[in-house]
Amino acid sequence: MNKSEKMNVVYFYFDELRNDALGCYGSREFKAKTPAIDAIAQKGIRFSNCYCNSPVCVPSRMSMMTGLYPEDTGVYGNEASLAPFKLKEDYDTYTKVLERHGYKTANFGKTHLPNGMRVFQTMNQSGSGMDLGLGKEAFTLEKITPTGPIVQNLGSVFPGARKYGPEKIKENAIEWLEENKDKGPFFLRLSYLQPHTPVIVQNAYKAIYENENFSGKIMPTDHLSGYEKEFAELLNLVSVEEDQRVLMKKYYYALVSWVDHEVGEVMAYLDKNHMLDDTMIIIGADHGVALGEGGKWSKFTYHKVSQQVPLIISSPKMVEKDVEEMRVCSNIDFPRTLFGLLDIDAPEQFKGTDLLNTSDYPEEVYASIGYGSSSSYPMQYDAVGRYKDNHGWPRRSCIRTGRYRLDINTRMDSQSVKVEDEDMFFVDCLKFPDESVNMANNPAYKEIEDALKNKLYTHCKDSLEYKDETLGAIEKKLKTREFFKELDANKNMAW
Repeated sequence: MNKSEKMNVVYFYFDELRNDALGCYGSREFKAKTPAIDAIAQKGIRFSNCYCNSPVCVPSRMSMMTGLYPEDTGVYGNEASLAPFKLKEDYDTYTKVLERHGYKTANFGKTHLPNGMRVFQTMNQSGSGMDLGLGKEAFTLEKITPTGPIVQNLGSVFPGARKYGPEKIKENAIEWLEENKDKGPFFLRLSYLQPHTPVIVQNAYKAIYENENFSGKIMPTDHLSGYEKEFAELLNLVSVEEDQRVLMKKYYYALVSWVDHEVGEVMAYLDKNHMLDDTMIIIGADHGVALGEGGKWSKFTYHKVSQQVPLIISSPKMVEKDVEEMRVCSNIDFPRTLFGLLDIDAPEQFKGTDLLNTSDYPEEVYASIGYGSSSSYPMQYDAVGRYKDNHGWPRRSCIRTGRYRLDINTRMDSQSVKVEDEDMFFVDCLKFPDESVNMANNPAYKEIEDALKNKLYTHCKDSLEYKDETLGAIEKKLKTREFFKELDANKNMAW
């Protein structure tokens, strides 16, 4: 593998991107139309079993930036992007490390980090708004949405006469490249909201999967954890007709084909300007999303389609390679792997592993989501949904190996949970690769369950926590809808 001391980096980063939406990862249901990303994968390394460290935006992005777990920073949910939340430390980030080594850093599009945190020298979030440039018109579109207490736009068509707002990300990035391509090494991230909700596709893309025979079935929740069942009930996906669920799927994958087109436009610019010989290309995501799995159309749980993420790295003269399917890794490994490729010593703060220069591959992946306070809610930006017996929504923590997944409630109403409230989910993923059956308390697996649970509790043992007063003040903003005024004023908080 060739490494250059001052190699440029272009990083395409997406929100709610499933592996099976990319042709290079494959799908049993259909053939994904993503030629630009597939071409990048053909020249690089594709990690087949990579997971995020929290299946929700802010904590996942924070972990990637700092090489720290949610337990290290106290960032467990999207609430952390709202004042009065304030980080307890000025954490180092991989972008700051690159800047100390002479790199210009720039982000175009979505950031969605803890309140007050800025991590790029140039940061332009145009094109990342959830209204896609439509303003209030976005609320008047005809949309597919369940009738439960949690409202989401899971399928709309963009008005043809208007400019598609997310195109600004590519346009601004190319303009920046034109100004900076000859001014020393750079790290450029194009960060798209898409294919995250609202799923609003352009006319030119809405029929791209018209002839694919998608299933609109919802996975039953009978064998899942109580946590997953309650979340699915709040989303009420069963209120959407099956033909509409098929259309929702087609629109989601069509949106991925649109972002692939944007990737292709940037790659064409790099090629035209003879920049590909000294530029590393990375494809990644903060988390995935369920499209009927677990009875839901969302993230926020640990089903593999929500937690698994694509990770593709292509460096000049790199030979195509797939990392073994049963080897797990996570987004927390990204900074050290990036530093290794750029021949930069990793500061001690960054946990994880340099995945391309190690014989000691990670044995397990850890993840946590939620503050587990009396003022916590499942969707985090909406004061809707209490847990059973009117408790606040619990913190859910997970450990994965190449073969097993185990997750439990670890905190509720600002206290460690009792054993009877853990609500364990455990599955042997070799036996049930769709993770549809809860095998918890199966005597044949007791020794494995106990070992994994002990490791998970050890990982969570000294978790950093925030005061209930801070979380309560954030809850008040959600209840009064004051949050939405801040959202309009600060695109950094876009989901």
